[in-house]
Amino acid sequence: MTDVLLHVYNDGSMLKKTTIQALLKVPNWKGNRILDEGHAERLASSIDKIESLDKGYFVIVIEEPDATGKNSEQHYIVDGQHRLSILRKTFMLGDFPVTVTEKHVASEGEAIEYFNSINSSKPIHWEEDPMMVVNRFLVALEKEFNAGLKKSDLLIRSSKTVRPFLCIEDIRQALVPLVARLKTTKPSEFATKVRAWNTHKLGVLEIALAHEHDGMMEKCIARKFALADRFSSMPWIMEALRA
Repeated sequence: MTDVLLHVYNDGSMLKKTTIQALLKVPNWKGNRILDEGHAERLASSIDKIESLDKGYFVIVIEEPDATGKNSEQHYIVDGQHRLSILRKTFMLGDFPVTVTEKHVASEGEAIEYFNSINSSKPIHWEEDPMMVVNRFLVALEKEFNAGLKKSDLLIRSSKTVRPFLCIEDIRQALVPLVARLKTTKPSEFATKVRAWNTHKLGVLEIALAHEHDGMMEKCIARKFALADRFSSMPWIMEALRA
């Protein structure tokens, strides 16, 4: 994103000047609230000119591997998606400058915490938005399994990966249809039950490994992490919700 640094805040986030054309190329963060078309329409009807939508955008920057496997910085919109949805529909008037607050984060958990902090003063109905419910459970799982690990050893990762590691976006997609069940469970209790499932599964793998050689079983046992099911069905989710 082509931009000019204007100011650095105490939390490390940076106020930058860019263009709406550059900003429209930035994808929405997958943990964002579900787009409210009605809110976007009300916002569009309340403005006199499109150029007035030139501020209030927040972007996170996270390091992820690109298509070649090389790490690179990826940008995502975490706040301002309703204004951008209006601009995408009406961007026929040329380009104009906008200001953006940009924050580097190291993990999905940090992204969620930052999102919560910038929205803490807004009237968000957390329990009514499925993605916000799911985010709390993702934070709990990251704390349970990633705590104390170096970035190269993280078990739950923000980008696509291979077994025995697990991509947080795959977990998010599996949890979204189960929001009604999640609302009846505390994230910390869910994470504890998942830990118990993982411990039990590792015991099963150790017994199986005594009878047959399996490189993936060995990797799971070495990492003490068995959540990346070979069939991608993540049975531990339903087991934790039933327990």
